[in-house]
Amino acid sequence: MRRVKLSQIIALIIAIILYILSVFFGFYIVGGDSMEPTFYDGDEGIYLKERFAHIKGGDIVLVHDPDTDEGIIKRCVAIGGDTVSMEKGVLLVNGNEVIEDYTLVPMSEHDDIAEVKLESDEIYVMGDNRGKSYDSRLFGALKIDSVDGVSVANLSKHGLNREIIIFVIVLSFLVALFISLFPRRKKE
Repeated sequence: MRRVKLSQIIALIIAIILYILSVFFGFYIVGGDSMEPTFYDGDEGIYLKERFAHIKGGDIVLVHDPDTDEGIIKRCVAIGGDTVSMEKGVLLVNGNEVIEDYTLVPMSEHDDIAEVKLESDEIYVMGDNRGKSYDSRLFGALKIDSVDGVSVANLSKHGLNREIIIFVIVLSFLVALFISLFPRRKKE
């Protein structure tokens, strides 16, 4: 009977981790400056796929632009059932002011939006760089099924990118697999 080696177990664990990562998570690259200063053009990140995420106000979401169907990244400022408006440049959700210390440019009183009541299957998204963001203020609320996922990490802020992470995981898997194929000889 053949014994299972530690290296085979490690290779199996790494394969399971890769599978789990591919099922639950995805990578993205930010295009444009609409999310500055949270994300800059070219930043890379990891997102939790929508079917596993519970989206709430304040989350950074990956959605489809309703005009082009391209993937874009925005901040969810309101969810289904909420009312959202902007008065004198202040974002209001359900009549309460939202403190937005992540926005790059303060809004002015000329940037007001009329109150919008969201359906249960809708979200309202805005970019953090409000002066340069194409978002729900222009295209309206989005259906929840246009969401690909919720951002969980900005890799670029940590000096990482997806190629480095994938390389390390794959290299670890290959090393464990290689070790399992060539057993060490026991000293006698």
